[in-house]
Amino acid sequence: MSIKKNRLLCIIMTIAMLVAFLPSMAFGLEPVEPVEPAYAYIPNMGDASVSKVDLTAETPLVVARYFTAPRLDAAGDWGDLFGSAAGDLTAIAPAGWRTSRLAIDPAGNAWALNTGADSGVATVQGSVARIQFDVSGLTTTSTSAGDIKLFGTDEAVTVFPIGDRGDCPRSINVTADGRIFIGFHKAYEKWGYFQEYSFDGTDLTPVGPRIYGLGVSDELGDPYPAFDIAPYNATIDVNGTLWFVSYGSSRVNRNGGTFGSNNGIYSFNIDDPLNTFERHLESSPTGEPMGYMKSGYGILIDDSDPENVIVYATIMDTAGGATPGFYIKDGNASFIKSGIVTYAPRGLAFDDNGVIWIANSSNGSVTSFNPDGGATANYTGFGSVPVGVGKDPEGRMWIIVRDSNKLVGFDPATPNDRITIGSGFNQPYAYGDFAVHTPPTYCICGYKLDADTEEGLGNWTIELFKKDDAGGWQFVKSTTTSAIDGKYCFDGLLAGEY
Repeated sequence: MSIKKNRLLCIIMTIAMLVAFLPSMAFGLEPVEPVEPAYAYIPNMGDASVSKVDLTAETPLVVARYFTAPRLDAAGDWGDLFGSAAGDLTAIAPAGWRTSRLAIDPAGNAWALNTGADSGVATVQGSVARIQFDVSGLTTTSTSAGDIKLFGTDEAVTVFPIGDRGDCPRSINVTADGRIFIGFHKAYEKWGYFQEYSFDGTDLTPVGPRIYGLGVSDELGDPYPAFDIAPYNATIDVNGTLWFVSYGSSRVNRNGGTFGSNNGIYSFNIDDPLNTFERHLESSPTGEPMGYMKSGYGILIDDSDPENVIVYATIMDTAGGATPGFYIKDGNASFIKSGIVTYAPRGLAFDDNGVIWIANSSNGSVTSFNPDGGATANYTGFGSVPVGVGKDPEGRMWIIVRDSNKLVGFDPATPNDRITIGSGFNQPYAYGDFAVHTPPTYCICGYKLDADTEEGLGNWTIELFKKDDAGGWQFVKSTTTSAIDGKYCFDGLLAGEY
């Protein structure tokens, strides 16, 4: 039996375990070209469902629908997901859940929020529906847009209650390493906040304290914010800074009456929110200070230069005294309203050439803006209330048109030549990039060396193990070292600890 020590192997494997979620790494961790995504998940606020869309089929279409909340049962009663507060027997129709806002995790699973914003029940329990990307072996909806399993019978869907009753979750983001951040928009008798969650494969668990706006403590022991935030839409940049829009909420306070949120745009670093929480300023196009940003709606970041993150935002209406339009924040500067003409703008996204496409909800059009040079154009005829913009793996842009119940796609080079998916939706509603980005796979490579001569040792069996959700180690696969130089490689690996 050989007792030669494999020192390089130990180094390589330790590094791979420590940086398993990084896209590339020296000492043997090499990126493999990812499988291109083929699907998008679109929340439907009209009936509390999510449509799964094959965007890369020869004829793009909805291939599955998933109910995220109860609907009318055979007895004519509405089901009640988690119920209302004790003694409040008001049931909630599917449209009352206002299912919207969606994020995709590193494994391609969709997380859609049941906000409860239109329920008419102040104490409704908000929730998040997790839709499994890999449905092999599950009893699930998979044949067509019309083949929808009853709520609670589709094994691809798991629903988790989140926050307290009345808290209205309205933004969700998942980081590359699976951390989940949910923003609660109009907490009943309290203040809006963010909460981090972790998912272990079975349970969704809050992590750390709630993140309020620049909080201290009031006499009741709750964090009291200097700014009462109402998270509405959010994104996280490469530095770990979460940028969010606070928009349009009012709720009952402890002393009666109502109070509104401090509309605007805020940010904090997810690893140090207390010391990094910031409300952002606005300046005129000529540089004069104009106070805090007064509102916001859609938000998009360019973090290709981590030292100079550029933030783009849309303001749809005059809430809080704001001026509707398209705003730009370059690095440490204030937000400045651009001269681009928009029409109640909402969602926005980049195409493959760095051009930004903006959905205009008031006149059925889409505006393009090239940050490199400032060229703009406007394209009409998309339908009633465009709200969201996304991009598929082939570079086509897709527009969610809420009140026309359709998804419209086009090549950015020919935006008037369009593809329309006109069935399988019920008031589709999302702002961010809703296309599934199938997770990249990785290689772990190394050499089996003689500890004394450092010559390669061939024909050794190397076994690979991965840490499971319970913290144990599960065998993945084995390989044999090369007879030439002792090299081995494991490829096709998803992110994890090995």
